[in-house]
Order: sequence, then structure tokens, then C-alpha cells
Amino acid sequence: DAVTGASRWTSEYGMTPLSGLINCAEVDSRGHQWFGTDQGAERHVGLEAKKNWFFYTTEEGLIHNYVISITEDGMGGIWFGTYGGVSYLHDDAWTSYTAADGLASDTVYDIAVDRDGSVWFATERGISQLYESDFIYQYTSVIERETSRLDLKSYYNSWENAIHLSYHLQYPENISVSLYSIDGVLYRRWTNLSSMEGHNQVKLPFETSPGAYLKSGIYIIRVTHNGLHESRKIVIIR
Repeated sequence: DAVTGASRWTSEYGMTPLSGLINCAEVDSRGHQWFGTDQGAERHVGLEAKKNWFFYTTEEGLIHNYVISITEDGMGGIWFGTYGGVSYLHDDAWTSYTAADGLASDTVYDIAVDRDGSVWFATERGISQLYESDFIYQYTSVIERETSRLDLKSYYNSWENAIHLSYHLQYPENISVSLYSIDGVLYRRWTNLSSMEGHNQVKLPFETSPGAYLKSGIYIIRVTHNGLHESRKIVIIR
């Protein structure tokens, strides 16, 4: 650094008091240096290697202490990919996402921020895209998709103002269902729907207020189960 002349940062110069194992590094727009370790994340500010170190672990709000990817977004927030999901730090506030929220896998190897502000995650099971706090896209391998097949079928009954779903599960679990417009806008979400092993049928009423109905058009319905997803187009005709 500019003060001590250190070219190799080690514990001798105050480097990484959390851990000597560095999985990733990121220099943000303010010039702060971020490091992901097996014991958490750390940030170094300024020119002196022995001073101004800040540490972030699960005690501060990180979802998991084993950090394997770090990326800054356009608002100056920092994304952390870990073996337990992803965490986002912005203005001293933490937000975290896991497979239960729609992430393809809790192991996140890399993170990229798109021009529209959405965030892409490269995970152990495939790629997920987060846009405005909602996962709108996921791509997994052919094997993964075959494993997660639900034999999903759906239709809309205008008299009931409800969507009817049928699907097949290998074992009992709760599922969630999301309804999107064809361009990815979330209209409605139903969560913690109890389902049994084998064939299931469920009716999802759409009315959120008296007289509220879906407009005619093409929509995307997505079922999430055990951290996996399956989507189908559904046509609404009124």
C-alpha cells in the first residue's frame, strides 16, 4: 500500500483477520476493497493495510459466513453469494434470499447486475434472475428440469374467477404459485399451499376486491416446490 509499501497482504499487515482463505474480491465504486472468505466478508477502506477493516458475518445480517462471490450494483449496494443463499447490503440494511424464495440453489458462485437493474445469479443448479425483489426467470439443466416435472396443467374459469391447477408430487410438501403477465409483471402469489403425495387439484381464487377480475390475455403461471420451479402459459378469455 501507499504507507507501508506492502505488496503482499497477509496477517502481518492486518490482512483478513477473519480468515486467510480468500474466495473472491471486489473493488466498489468508492474504492473500497471487499473480500469473501470462509468466515464472512470484510471491507478495507483507505490506503493503509493495517487500518480501517470492517467485518460482516451472520451476526451482522449475512445469510451464511462462507462467501464465494461479491458484486456491487448500480445503487452502491453490495451482493454476497454464499453456500447458504444471497445477501444484499445497502444503506446498512440487509436483505437475503434462498431457494425457498425462488433462487435456483443456495450455492451462488457468481453474480452479475444487468442494465435494467435486475440481478443474475449463477448457482449450483442453474441461473436465476431477480427483478424488483421477485425471481422472474430461471434456467436449470435438462436433468434438473426432468426431476422437477409436475405434470402441471391449468385453466381459468371465468364464472368462478379462479384458476384451476392440477399437478403431481413425489412426496407431500407445501408449494407456492405465482401469476405473471407475459412481460413478467407479478399479478398475484399464493403461498404455503399444502399438497399431498401423488395427484393434486387446487382452485386459486383471483378476486382481491369485489368485482376484481383478470383481463383477457396470455399469462405465465409458475409453481415453486422444494426450491424448484415449473411454468406454463395460461390463456384468459372473458
